[in-house]
Order: sequence, then structure tokens, then C-alpha cells
Amino acid sequence: MKGMSILEVSPFYEKKMQCLLCKEHFLTTRIRSRQVRVAEHDSDFRPIYVNEEINPLLYNVAVCPHCGFASTEDFSPYFAPGTKEMIEKNITSKWHSRSFGSIRTKEEAIESYKLAYLSANFKKEKYLTMAGMMLRIAWIYREAEGDANKKRYLRISRDLYIQAFSEGAHVGT
Repeated sequence: MKGMSILEVSPFYEKKMQCLLCKEHFLTTRIRSRQVRVAEHDSDFRPIYVNEEINPLLYNVAVCPHCGFASTEDFSPYFAPGTKEMIEKNITSKWHSRSFGSIRTKEEAIESYKLAYLSANFKKEKYLTMAGMMLRIAWIYREAEGDANKKRYLRISRDLYIQAFSEGAHVGT
């Protein structure tokens, strides 16, 4: 087909989100699933991607630029009584508006997971959800060759998984 060019679709797209806490809308970057190619998996199931630049692990967390609340798709929309106030006191009151909505570095991804972990902790999310976030931080540190941090977050993740399983929080997942 002479004269036709193939339109290249970006692996990234913007997704409109609504903050679970403050209900404001914001944009966050995601990766098109059809653009993701896994080459292999580590023994702890960490996916190793064919193209390191197209790494969905970096975009798993949505951070509200308005209030600082950070969450993943695994968060429950429910807030137990008093938890919204705890988040507002400990996160929102200290939040300096900034965006995590564009292309992320590994450092920004780690920061977004740490914010999500804080949010999850105050919100009283399931141990399973928090363990998964800590495991992903360890994986990102492994990619960035931060060995001491990798081991620290693997330990935290292990302990949270043990809590989740001992309390039966894994049932139905």
C-alpha cells in the first residue's frame, strides 16, 4: 500500500480517576495492556518485561494531586468510621500539591507506592493489598539495584502476607 503510513500508538494513555477520599477528578498515566510483553518471571513472580520502558509496575498507583491520597485498583471504596479524618490529618494536611500523573521514574513510582501504603494503613486496607504494594516496591528496588532497600521491603511484604494468611484475609482471592 504505497503512500500509507502506519500510525504508531503510544503505549501510554491518560485515565481519568476520581479520588476515593476527596472525590476530585484527576488524570493518571496507565499502560495499554496490549503493549506489555513479559519475557520471564523471577522466582517471586516479578515480571521481567521485554521493554523496560513499558513497565506497568511504575503506574499501578494513582495519586490524587489535590489531597495526596494514593490508591491502587485493589483498594476498597469503603472508609471505616474515623479513617477519613486520620488520612486528612496525617496526609492531606501535609500535602503540597504535585502530580504523579505523567511518565514516572522508578523513584517517583516508589514514592507513589509509599504514599499508597500510608493511605492503606490509615484506611485499614487488607493486609493482602498492603503486602502486594510492598512486594512491588521491592521489585522496583531490585530493578534499580537498591539491594538493602529491596531486602527491607521483601521482609515487610513477607510479614504482611503472613498476617493476611493467618487472618484468612486471602479467602476468595
